[in-house]
Amino acid sequence: MKVFQAVPKSVVDHAVYYIETLGVGLCRFSSNTKGPNQVGWNSPALYIDTVGKALSEISESNNIGGIHAASKTACIDVDHLAWAVVMFQEFGLDLMSFLGQGLQITSGRPNRAKALFRIPDSLTGCTMFKVSWPNPDTGENECVIEFRIGNVQDVLPPSIHPDTGKPYQWVVPPWEMGGVIPDMPHELVQLFLHKDKFRQQLIDACPWVKDKPSIKVPKSEQPKQHNNVISKFNEAHDLGAMLEAHGYTRKGKRYLAPNSGTRIAGVIIFEDGEHFYSHHGSDIFGDGKRHDAFDIYCQYSHHGNVKSAVKGAAQMLGLTKQQHTGGEYNYESAVTELNPLAVAVDNWANFEPMGIDDDLMSQVSAIPKRRWLIQSHYLRGYVSATFAPGGVGKSMFQLTMAVSVATGEDLLGLGVEESAPVMVINNEDDYDEMLRRLAGILAHYQIASAKLKGRLFMLSGYGQPFTIASRLSDGTIIASPESEKLTAFIKDKNIGLVCLDPFISTHESEENANTEINKVISQYKHIAHETQCAISLIHHTAKSGQDSEAHAGDANSGRGASSLKDAARCVDTLAKMNQDTASKLNIEPDERPRYIRLDNGKLNFALGLGDAQWFYMNSVKIPNGDFVGVPSPVELGHLFERSEQTDKRVKWSATMVAEAFNSLMPKGVDSVPFSDIKANFMSRYDIADRQAREKSTMISASEKEPTRIKVHSEYVDFWYSKEKATSPVIIHRAYR
Repeated sequence: MKVFQAVPKSVVDHAVYYIETLGVGLCRFSSNTKGPNQVGWNSPALYIDTVGKALSEISESNNIGGIHAASKTACIDVDHLAWAVVMFQEFGLDLMSFLGQGLQITSGRPNRAKALFRIPDSLTGCTMFKVSWPNPDTGENECVIEFRIGNVQDVLPPSIHPDTGKPYQWVVPPWEMGGVIPDMPHELVQLFLHKDKFRQQLIDACPWVKDKPSIKVPKSEQPKQHNNVISKFNEAHDLGAMLEAHGYTRKGKRYLAPNSGTRIAGVIIFEDGEHFYSHHGSDIFGDGKRHDAFDIYCQYSHHGNVKSAVKGAAQMLGLTKQQHTGGEYNYESAVTELNPLAVAVDNWANFEPMGIDDDLMSQVSAIPKRRWLIQSHYLRGYVSATFAPGGVGKSMFQLTMAVSVATGEDLLGLGVEESAPVMVINNEDDYDEMLRRLAGILAHYQIASAKLKGRLFMLSGYGQPFTIASRLSDGTIIASPESEKLTAFIKDKNIGLVCLDPFISTHESEENANTEINKVISQYKHIAHETQCAISLIHHTAKSGQDSEAHAGDANSGRGASSLKDAARCVDTLAKMNQDTASKLNIEPDERPRYIRLDNGKLNFALGLGDAQWFYMNSVKIPNGDFVGVPSPVELGHLFERSEQTDKRVKWSATMVAEAFNSLMPKGVDSVPFSDIKANFMSRYDIADRQAREKSTMISASEKEPTRIKVHSEYVDFWYSKEKATSPVIIHRAYR
């Protein structure tokens, strides 16, 4: 048996090292060629992927290659290094940096490069592709770079190059880089993953091709009567500067959209300097059309309302209506229903209801998706409300949701869709109390306070309430000065969620007067629409007697006028567990107040959440020695199912077992020996050792057909495994 040395010297030494240390599957071929010609060389049956095969099949006269499909690897093979550098610069990418992150191979030929990477599972099944440019001297197409992956091979050192007669070499040998193949950088992964999207762009990046195929997209379709305003606006604004002002980052000759998942710049400004095109699927302008500076202004400053944008652009440029459409027009600020002192203007001077065209579906496909911060609870551009009686923990619950949005961590299991800076306004507590509660959340969920820097802002209105609307002596409701300050702060800090607690303290209107409350809510809706933030209002419920769950799921349970419920797009209720529920679930009386339920009473934009979601108020000690209650999600489905059994003995099902295991397994753990949770399982459900072991195998034994349960807004799969009949049972969990 050949003994492998620390630094491989011979061809066989290298082959053993590649298989044993790097996990590479090999093929062999003659030293005077660059690849094998044996039929089926890249079939799994012929992979050289064990030391035994290497020692028996490879000789010192062979060249060897790494088969990417057998090794979970890929490489970028550069045939024109100088051209490829220019190609990547077009997208704001540094090719030399990417090469330096991989295992580089050189054949000694100038202006060439090759780097090997380990690939993620997402690239399994991808096929190779190459990009060619015409030679500026001959006009003949020449390969610039190959993106090699799948059932292909790349020659590995110390194989001999058939043209130069010299050996391939590692620029830095893998045994000097820790004996691992580096992971492929994210941007290269995206190029492989979306080759159909990027390949033509890489071809079109050639700088010496003058007559490049233009992007065949329709021109922007703005109303003809406004063309003069739009053209003057575009002349007055630098397109690149406008893109950068709205979060687009310049990368080489392109711009990177702020929400790009590929991190590869895909926004191109055309040669006229007035139009751009976005290849980003996540971009609001990635709709297959060309756009201009006015489109940016229209979308980001007027939420896509063209008429409003034309009006604003005309004001900005000092134009009158006579200058662009004929006639006279008063461009004074439009009155809001909250400010009767403003000059009244005709907001419907151009009464033009929209008709339905043949291309309705294509129009709808261009409409941006709803932007939920927390699915079914907080929606950008709209107002949400949570109804709860005193003492439930609604302020703490709202603050925990605020921290979830600010950090992007789904603390309550409600489904955080987008992370954004958050503003919390509390008129009932001072800053000390607000900080106590925040510290409790961070301590319980082990979150570093640095994660909230620039992401969470708090304002205490204790003693001097923050108000959004005021009431004059004659009963007129007007916007308060704070309303304008809040709007400006939201825009300045790019706030995505504003939480206010309680609603009644933020206005001076009559609580039971629908007309007055409607005007207050209209101001909140105006702020939400203008800034595209989500607004969460905490509101008290009417008294409901001794039953603490009587109002659960009832959107009409809010105290006072119904205007708040009618205007809010999402209405939740919070309630403490009542005595009847606690008795059914065998929960001790002193523990009952710690359980609270969240129900959806109204959801205008989606289906309701259905069954209640339950949370447990944990007593958390904070640095000053105080204790605060912090909510965390808890699964009670198995207890409810058990309570519904008519037999005194629980009739367990696979679903019940899975739900029980889900509540017992530590957070973040995907597999655990059943023996680690058995004691708690027996204690919590009052079952004997033999019964516990029997129930551990009631869930599926197949990962392909697992026992699936629903936990809040996601599905969780459970199955068990055993190496052999006498081996311990391992419980597995996977979130889908």
